Amino acid sequence: MNELIVDKDGLIPSLPSDESWETAVKDKPDQIRDAAIACRSALRTCREQTNSFDVISKAILLLLKQNTTPNTIKSLKLELDNLQAIFPVIVDKAQEYFDSFHTLETIIGKQSREDPSYNLRQLWLSASQKEANYLRLAEKAKKNAQKELENIREGLVSLRKNFEAEGAFSDGDTGQSFDPIDTPP
Repeated sequence: MNELIVDKDGLIPSLPSDESWETAVKDKPDQIRDAAIACRSALRTCREQTNSFDVISKAILLLLKQNTTPNTIKSLKLELDNLQAIFPVIVDKAQEYFDSFHTLETIIGKQSREDPSYNLRQLWLSASQKEANYLRLAEKAKKNAQKELENIREGLVSLRKNFEAEGAFSDGDTGQSFDPIDTPP
């Protein structure tokens, strides 16, 4: 039974303070404010029902721990009947809360899509994501270019060594160095 109470508490959010609600809806369009008030009311009703569930559940647990007497059994049966009666109410109130939250979310989404500053933020987010992709691509291109330059440098060093080795070999055969300006036409 305790696990059921813990699981139930995880499904329904805590009820924010009245001040938090008022601050959240202050300066919002009427449609959003009305939907938020309806959502708050549905959440409050849902919480009241789940609190009743908690009271009944704790009473059942207490009765189960007591010695079995006719009065205890009668009280236990009464509490179990109460628990059975409250389950459909909790489900209905949870559905009402879900529906009101969905309505609020839909209204906020619609308002957001029509809000120029929201559209500007969306464009900015899109541009910043593209910038990040471009920076990644530029960094990759930079690393590839550095590798290619290193390969070219190594190739030039190798060619220079080969050329110098060939030049030294030629000088050894003729005893003269090759100077293209001194060569007759």
